[in-house]
Amino acid sequence: RQGVALVRQGADALAHVHARGVFHRDLKPSNVLVDEAGRAKLLDFGVAALVDRGRLTTTGQIVGTLPYLSPEQVDGRPVDGRSDQFSLAVMAYEALTGELPYASDAGPRPEWLGVVSWHGVLPPNGLDRDLARCLRCALDPERRFRYSSTVEFGEDLDRWLEGRPGLVRGVDPRTR
Repeated sequence: RQGVALVRQGADALAHVHARGVFHRDLKPSNVLVDEAGRAKLLDFGVAALVDRGRLTTTGQIVGTLPYLSPEQVDGRPVDGRSDQFSLAVMAYEALTGELPYASDAGPRPEWLGVVSWHGVLPPNGLDRDLARCLRCALDPERRFRYSSTVEFGEDLDRWLEGRPGLVRGVDPRTR
């Protein structure tokens, strides 16, 4: 539960910066600090993108750290809050299971994008079913099938932490 609570704090921090038009673009374990009070803090906004100032990198240039990049980052497409959400979910999956969510330890790569499907995410062994579904939604290779925001991702994490049944969004919409 403590690990999920830290992920929840990360989702809140991302929601805060996303609401101000900032996308981190390089979330990874070394960019999260847990203070003495057990609060998660996001660090290193050195490659963050500001929405109202346009792209900060050349089109097609990849910015960030494998294996925590979202598929759209790997492909050089524009990012949004769902890109940071994906990276947060990779870190959560790794922290909770001890392994990365994709079969390759190199993370998402251009050749990965063409072959990984919804089933490309490794089953999170040992995790509660609803928590696993929540992570899989945030890790969907197709951005449009992820949570619409880190706020929505955080709401499902809250539901799980509070023991409330069902999820707000953590269900594959293609199977509804």
